[in-house]
Amino acid sequence: MSISLYPNSYQIAPMRYHNKLSESVVNMAMTNGQWIMQEKYDGSWYQLEKTIDGEIFLFGRTLSKKTGEYTEKIKNVPWLERWAKDSSVPPGTVLIGEIYIPGKHSNDVTKIMGCLPEKAIVRQEELTEKVQYRVFDCIYYNDSELTSIGFSNRFNIAKSIVESNSSCPQVIVAKTFVTNPDLKDLGILCENFSEPLQELFNKGGEGAVFKHVDGVYCPDSRPTTYFKIKEHVDSLDLVCSELLEAEEVYTGKELENWPYWAKKDSQTGEVCKYNLNTMSVNLSEDFYPITKHFYYGWKNGLRLSAFNKDGECVNVGRVASGLSDADRKEMTLNPEKYLGKVVEVSCMSVNKKDKTLRHPVFIRVRDDKNPSECLVEEIFE
Repeated sequence: MSISLYPNSYQIAPMRYHNKLSESVVNMAMTNGQWIMQEKYDGSWYQLEKTIDGEIFLFGRTLSKKTGEYTEKIKNVPWLERWAKDSSVPPGTVLIGEIYIPGKHSNDVTKIMGCLPEKAIVRQEELTEKVQYRVFDCIYYNDSELTSIGFSNRFNIAKSIVESNSSCPQVIVAKTFVTNPDLKDLGILCENFSEPLQELFNKGGEGAVFKHVDGVYCPDSRPTTYFKIKEHVDSLDLVCSELLEAEEVYTGKELENWPYWAKKDSQTGEVCKYNLNTMSVNLSEDFYPITKHFYYGWKNGLRLSAFNKDGECVNVGRVASGLSDADRKEMTLNPEKYLGKVVEVSCMSVNKKDKTLRHPVFIRVRDDKNPSECLVEEIFE
């Protein structure tokens, strides 16, 4: 990669994790002492760099189509920049971690990391919980590349960096578990990973990532020495009780290349929409980014409901993930094909106490099932 915007930066490509591997591998990883388990946070991956000349950068995992370099966001979290600059972290160091908000989800993180720095700072001040950087790896230290050494050694370095520079309570080591007594200094020692993994699920956690002690860091690859486990429910049937409007304002990560914009007419208040892919427009301060679905006037989600013991159709959530643009257009033009119908979804987990779904994904409309068969007591039993 030609690195011009951020001199002396490393910009190492992210490594990807396998989803749950074979049962034999998982069972072995649970107990044999050769694996480390770390909590998976519902946030956003970021690579924190302190270059050899002391500059601080925070790179996301996506490449800008415009510049060809990774998106850089350190000014959105000035507390993290101060920590990296003022601490004893040596120049030429690259940490990997998750920008995370306790009790919130990745879309809440995107609202902070995906906007301009000034707005990001204001939004952080409005939060009841402070934004955190949960560190779980180190791939450069003092200008020495660490990608070819095993994970346990890399994580030991990352942990030492954070713990010896404790001036900022928002920079925290990722919660880590081990089953090998020789690795007890790296995390919480347990007999096997099954019980702490279930505890993570019980408290509504995202899941866990398993890393082999000797696993090297493989940029832009998915090695079998790393895998993740997330709780998942393959199929649930619910009733579509409402078609949801699209969000108007775009708050995603691709702002610098985003084609859909709007501005309000100063006299009538009418929203005028613009597509930069099909027209030439000079964006001024009164323009603001809008979602693709709002631009096209599509519905963008389904209200999910089920019947309680009193025969009332009660809300249990909403779903937008899994809907194609063709689905959105169809349900906008022909709402009767969805409203009151049974829809099949999958989800990461169900919250039996609050009777809600975690990260549901639309699968299909089911014309073969009666809505009255979708019962709260069966879904959340």
